[in-house]
Amino acid sequence: MLSATRLGQVGVNGTVFWRKTPPTNYREWLDQDFDAFWRYWHMNLNRGVIPQAQCYDEQWTVSALHTQKDVDHMLEVFDEIAREMR
Repeated sequence: MLSATRLGQVGVNGTVFWRKTPPTNYREWLDQDFDAFWRYWHMNLNRGVIPQAQCYDEQWTVSALHTQKDVDHMLEVFDEIAREMR
Protein backbone atom coordinates (compact mmCIF):
# COMPACT_ATOMS: atom_id res chain seq x y z
CA MET A 1 0.00 0.00 0.00
CA LEU A 2 2.54 2.62 1.07
CA SER A 3 5.28 2.07 -1.47
CA ALA A 4 6.53 5.65 -1.41
CA THR A 5 7.78 7.24 1.78
CA ARG A 6 8.69 10.88 2.04
CA LEU A 7 9.03 13.37 4.84
CA GLY A 8 7.67 16.68 3.66
CA GLN A 9 7.99 18.80 6.77
CA VAL A 10 8.50 18.38 10.49
CA GLY A 11 5.87 19.80 12.81
CA VAL A 12 3.15 18.94 15.32
CA ASN A 13 0.82 17.08 12.93
CA GLY A 14 1.43 14.09 10.77
CA THR A 15 -0.29 12.82 7.68
CA VAL A 16 -0.05 9.61 5.73
CA PHE A 17 -1.24 9.97 2.17
CA TRP A 18 -3.06 6.81 1.17
CA ARG A 19 -1.68 6.62 -2.34
CA LYS A 20 1.51 5.37 -3.99
CA THR A 21 3.03 8.84 -4.37
CA PRO A 22 2.61 12.01 -2.32
CA PRO A 23 -0.01 14.34 -3.81
CA THR A 24 1.14 17.51 -5.46
CA ASN A 25 -2.29 19.15 -5.73
CA TYR A 26 -5.81 18.89 -4.37
CA ARG A 27 -7.09 16.57 -7.11
CA GLU A 28 -4.29 14.14 -6.37
CA TRP A 29 -5.07 14.45 -2.65
CA LEU A 30 -8.65 13.39 -3.41
CA ASP A 31 -7.30 10.32 -5.24
CA GLN A 32 -6.50 8.34 -2.10
CA ASP A 33 -7.53 4.97 -0.75
CA PHE A 34 -9.94 6.24 1.88
CA ASP A 35 -10.89 2.68 2.86
CA ALA A 36 -7.23 2.20 3.88
CA PHE A 37 -7.46 5.37 5.96
CA TRP A 38 -10.47 4.06 7.86
CA ARG A 39 -8.74 0.71 8.45
CA TYR A 40 -5.71 2.60 9.79
CA TRP A 41 -7.90 4.85 11.94
CA HIS A 42 -9.75 1.94 13.57
CA MET A 43 -6.55 -0.05 14.01
CA ASN A 44 -5.20 2.88 16.05
CA LEU A 45 -8.33 2.97 18.21
CA ASN A 46 -8.08 -0.77 18.82
CA ARG A 47 -4.52 -0.22 20.10
CA GLY A 48 -5.37 2.64 22.46
CA VAL A 49 -4.39 5.55 20.22
CA ILE A 50 -7.04 8.11 19.31
CA PRO A 51 -6.01 9.74 16.01
CA GLN A 52 -6.55 13.50 15.75
CA ALA A 53 -10.03 14.07 14.44
CA GLN A 54 -11.62 11.90 11.82
CA CYS A 55 -9.98 13.55 8.88
CA TYR A 56 -7.66 12.30 6.20
CA ASP A 57 -5.18 15.15 6.42
CA GLU A 58 -4.41 15.30 10.15
CA GLN A 59 -4.09 11.77 11.45
CA TRP A 60 -2.07 12.56 14.50
CA THR A 61 -1.15 15.58 16.55
CA VAL A 62 1.36 15.79 19.35
CA SER A 63 0.66 18.38 22.03
CA ALA A 64 2.35 19.72 25.15
CA LEU A 65 0.11 17.40 27.18
CA HIS A 66 1.58 14.26 25.61
CA THR A 67 4.33 12.62 27.63
CA GLN A 68 7.36 10.93 26.11
CA LYS A 69 5.66 7.63 26.98
CA ASP A 70 2.57 8.72 24.97
CA VAL A 71 4.70 9.63 21.97
CA ASP A 72 6.66 6.39 22.17
CA HIS A 73 3.39 4.42 22.29
CA MET A 74 2.00 6.28 19.25
CA LEU A 75 5.19 5.56 17.29
CA GLU A 76 5.17 1.89 18.28
CA VAL A 77 1.53 1.56 17.24
CA PHE A 78 2.21 3.35 13.95
CA ASP A 79 5.11 0.99 13.19
CA GLU A 80 2.96 -2.05 14.02
CA ILE A 81 0.08 -0.87 11.83
CA ALA A 82 2.37 0.08 8.94
CA ARG A 83 3.87 -3.42 8.93
CA GLU A 84 0.42 -4.98 9.08
CA MET A 85 -0.98 -2.87 6.22
CA ARG A 86 1.87 -3.54 3.75
